[in-house]
Amino acid sequence: MLTFGIEELGPQSGAGHRSTRVPQPPEQPLCARLKAGTRQAHLQLEAKLGLPRCIASLEDYQRCLIGFYRLYAPLEASLARFPQWPELGLNLAERSRAPWLLADLRALGAIAPAQLAWAPDSALPALPGFASALGALYVLEGSTLGARFILLHLEGIFGSKLAGANAFFAAHGERNAAMWNDLKSTVDRFGAAHPAQAEAVIAGAAATFQAVEDWMPRGS
Repeated sequence: MLTFGIEELGPQSGAGHRSTRVPQPPEQPLCARLKAGTRQAHLQLEAKLGLPRCIASLEDYQRCLIGFYRLYAPLEASLARFPQWPELGLNLAERSRAPWLLADLRALGAIAPAQLAWAPDSALPALPGFASALGALYVLEGSTLGARFILLHLEGIFGSKLAGANAFFAAHGERNAAMWNDLKSTVDRFGAAHPAQAEAVIAGAAATFQAVEDWMPRGS
C-alpha cells in the first residue's frame, strides 16, 4: 500500500538530511529523474511507516496524525518563505496540508498544545534554495496519491467514527490526479528552463524523504 505514493509505484531550513540516490541521465524530464533518483528512499519510507496496516485504533490514528502535523507544519512554513512559487503558477496555500491535519486532530478530540509542538529545525530537510524546496514539494504532493488508498482502508475499519477527521488522507479529493499532474508539468518545465538546478531539486526531494523517515516512528 502506497504511503508516499510518488507516481505509480533562498532561505534555508534544517540541519541537512541526505539520502542515497541514483544519478540519472540529464536528458530525461526532471520528474522522471526525480522518481528514479529517489525510488529507494521512497521504498524505505513506506516500509518503515507501514501504513495503513499499523493503524488498528483511533488512538493509533491520532498518534499518526500528530506525528505528521508536527513535521508538516514547520516544513510547509519553510517552503512558504520562498517567493518564487507564483512565478511557476503554483499556489502553495491550496497545497498546504498542515491545516487539514489540525482540523482532523480537533475532530478526534481535545489535543494538548504540547502534543502539537513543531519539530525542531534539525528534523527538517535542508532547503538551501528554491530548487531544493521544489523537490520537497514534489515529495509532499506525491504522497497524496497513496493517501486515498489509506483513507479507504481506514474508512473500512472505523466507518462513521472517521467523519470530520479524514481531511489529511483525503487530500485534494477528486482533484488529486489533476493537482499532481499540474505539479509534474511545472517541475518538468523548471528542469528544462534551469538544467543546472536539476540536481538541487533531486537533492531536496531525497532530503525530504529522509527527514520524514527519521522523524516518524516505525509503524506510524
